[in-house]
Amino acid sequence: MDNRNIIMVLIGVVILTTPMFGFSQDQIKADSLKELISEEVDLNLKNDLLFNFLLNEQNRDTVIKYSLLHIDILTELNTKKRVSGAYGELAMAYSQKGMIKEAVENFHKSLETALSPIQTGTAHGNLASAYQGNNDFERAEYHSKKAITIFRQIDDQLRLGTSLVSLGYLYYLEENYAQSIISLKESVKIFSDTSIAYNDYYWSYAAGNLALSEARNMDLEISEKRIDTVIQILEKYQDEYAISDYRVQMAIIYFENGLYEKSLKSALEGVQLAEKNDFRKYKRDGYEVLAKLYQEKHDFESAFDSYTKFTANKDSLTNADLTRQLANQRTEFEVGQKQIEVDLLTAEKKTQQVVLLATAGFALILLVLAGIIFKYYRNKNRVNKILAEQRDELERLNGTKDKFFSIISHDLRGPVASFHGVSRLIKYFVESKETDQLIEIADEMDKSVDRLSSLLDNLLNWAMQQQGHFPNVPEKLRLQELADEQIATLTNMANAKKIKLESKIDSPIYLWCDKNTTMTILRNLLNNALKFTPEKGSVTLRGFEVDGMGEIKIIDTGVGIPEEKLKKLFQLQDKKSTYGTSGEKGLGLGLQLVYEFIEMNGGSIQVESQERKGTEFIIRLPLFESVGETVDK
Repeated sequence: MDNRNIIMVLIGVVILTTPMFGFSQDQIKADSLKELISEEVDLNLKNDLLFNFLLNEQNRDTVIKYSLLHIDILTELNTKKRVSGAYGELAMAYSQKGMIKEAVENFHKSLETALSPIQTGTAHGNLASAYQGNNDFERAEYHSKKAITIFRQIDDQLRLGTSLVSLGYLYYLEENYAQSIISLKESVKIFSDTSIAYNDYYWSYAAGNLALSEARNMDLEISEKRIDTVIQILEKYQDEYAISDYRVQMAIIYFENGLYEKSLKSALEGVQLAEKNDFRKYKRDGYEVLAKLYQEKHDFESAFDSYTKFTANKDSLTNADLTRQLANQRTEFEVGQKQIEVDLLTAEKKTQQVVLLATAGFALILLVLAGIIFKYYRNKNRVNKILAEQRDELERLNGTKDKFFSIISHDLRGPVASFHGVSRLIKYFVESKETDQLIEIADEMDKSVDRLSSLLDNLLNWAMQQQGHFPNVPEKLRLQELADEQIATLTNMANAKKIKLESKIDSPIYLWCDKNTTMTILRNLLNNALKFTPEKGSVTLRGFEVDGMGEIKIIDTGVGIPEEKLKKLFQLQDKKSTYGTSGEKGLGLGLQLVYEFIEMNGGSIQVESQERKGTEFIIRLPLFESVGETVDK
């Protein structure tokens, strides 16, 4: 019985809660009321519309949504009249969705806010069903008998009948079918009274539970006839929740009695409704019996599929901590009730003046406490905001630092490579005893040292001026001067590989760019061109004016770039470097920096390349005459 303890819990909840309002579920009526609720109406009218809508709506997700809205409106109206019922409706919807923890919490709220014996008895009945679903039969019986006692005292036959349904099902779970039949027969007798509104709907639940107990008590033929009648009534009210439950339960009973064909038919019908409405408990138990049926029929593929679905639904309903939570909540509730009684007795012994003073003092303390809490959270939010801004700033500074050191490391490779070229020439001239050429080489080394020192000075000055980000200070720059400076820096590297390095600029071209980043762009592209151009090749820097932009082309006769690498040329993909034609090594960062600096200066870059023929980088940067003159004005 343990694997089915929650199956029929909500039957009692559905019936017990619904009579409290005097209605049964009517989906057609609910749809009509829903349209009225969406309109802008007075809060009191919306309260009445929600009250009646929730009595008839069958979709559990919709009930949860509108029950929460109903509670908010009742709070805004500052009324306690319907609060207990609203919490009960919300709890019932949570129960039918398998959200037992939320259901129990709201059932307790329903009990705490009860204003009449009817509401108190209803809340006890609902809690009995919830505890019953968690196999806590002792507490379930306690709350169920509480409800029955209250309803007998006030002679409320309708609610007494629903409480007897709940108690009968409790006996059913304990396999005490004789006692279950006694309780359920009394409830069936009560609901046979046609003076009770919608008596056939309530009778269907009582009779349905009675049919299950009779089937367990070996009266299967009587049970089948009764279930058929019950389902016909439930179909009239479109209560697919209860229909799905009864179909699955009968499938289990048929299976246990070896009636496999009847069991299969009933299980499929029940699971189909459960899937349609996401009744997870009935999906779980329906697929469990289907798995067993298919196994008996040696349809192992269908058996495996059903078992997989059974497991998935079972896991979604598992709540290992539910018993502990229910116990804690019940303890907290009982302690709270005792404390209320003590407070009331104490308050009765005090004079009205003392009560007023205590109330005023309490209100003042709450006001001060609220002010302290408000100030604390406001300060906390402000501090968190400042910390978040500082964190973002530190991340930005750290990224800038990494890029800056990447530039230094990358840009120093060019001049250092020049020394490598000079060292090869020295070795050559010494071996060939052409010592006269060494003086000229020494002069070139001095010039290279000067240029390297100048490069270091520029980089260090740049670092001191950054203050956390790369500066972008556009100024008027003569392209020929920038080209000459970079070619002078890289001449030794070119000579070492016997590469022809030159610039061809048609006419004076003035750019409007940041000098440091523009020099880095040219330096990296020329350095890469030399790196990937074999001996006796050529690297040319050309300059034009095209469509109001300065166009710079760096053309080499190198090894070219494979097509698959062109698509990701300006992205830093990994830490691996590509070696040049003479084994030169780079960091793999140069082209990424080129791309970012060109965008920073408002330009663009294109690449055209053919393997074993060469590569052409086409850069476009703003002209001074197009941008700079406007700035000067």
